[in-house]
Amino acid sequence: MGMAVSTSLGRFFGQDAVSVLSCHDSLPCAMQRPLPQQSLQPKDVSMKLSLLLVPILGLSLSACAMQSGDFPSLSKRPYEDVPAIDDTAAPPPPQIAVLPAALKKAVEVAVQQSNVAHQAFLADLPKVKQSVSAARGAAPSSESWVVAQVALSSLEMDRSPSVSALADIDSLYMQRLDQEFSGEDKGAAALIALSRQKIEAQVSAQQSEIDQLKAGIR
Repeated sequence: MGMAVSTSLGRFFGQDAVSVLSCHDSLPCAMQRPLPQQSLQPKDVSMKLSLLLVPILGLSLSACAMQSGDFPSLSKRPYEDVPAIDDTAAPPPPQIAVLPAALKKAVEVAVQQSNVAHQAFLADLPKVKQSVSAARGAAPSSESWVVAQVALSSLEMDRSPSVSALADIDSLYMQRLDQEFSGEDKGAAALIALSRQKIEAQVSAQQSEIDQLKAGIR
């Protein structure tokens, strides 16, 4: 590179300018070889050097930049070949509106069982309340206290089928829920849950009445 620049300068400025450029980086060289009297004036040499060196340096820097490999690649990125994600929501699974025949029959049996028991419970409730009211404040093991305890036990027997029906329908609900998780048509478990709510409401009401009656004879 230095030889090419020196040759270009020699053609542009003459041999004396080349001598100045060759000794530019070495102070002893400049001191041992003073320029002849007829050489160009320093001001003229500096101006011509500037005019020539600016484009040469610009070309050199451009070549270095091109060799450094800083240009972005125009090849495809890996993510450009990935198919676009489909945001369309999948349609909901079909919901059945009627329980299968066997399952419907089992649910109806549980509901009917609880209804019959609840009616019997409500029919006996007033008599039990009278017995408990008569035993209020009585000593344990007294006659009125014993009568009230027997009446409460009879009321517990009345509601027993309701409690059993609730356990049965709970089992039907859980079994159907497992089947739906395994791929069966959806909706049956929700229908069973509606019937279960009716039985649960009856059992809860019965338990509340019994708790209040027991509190009256403690």
